[in-house]
Amino acid sequence: MEKRYLTAGVVEHALSEYEARFGMTTAEFYKCHLEDAPRVDAIPRRHRHLWASLHRTLERMTGGGSLAGRIDRELEPA
Repeated sequence: MEKRYLTAGVVEHALSEYEARFGMTTAEFYKCHLEDAPRVDAIPRRHRHLWASLHRTLERMTGGGSLAGRIDRELEPA
């Protein structure tokens, strides 16, 4: 039986697929998801759950703070 491993690259690719499909960055999505904002109502619940889970997985894989810090910076007004 061949072992398969989840890598950060695979998770990043999946996140980019969600971003393209739903037209928002993962940072925007995750903030709206946590706030249960109307902007994410059109996203099916199973996709919301998986997208959020992939986001948290990547955070853990990359040391936690790096992606969270990017989210805050990306969402700050210019």
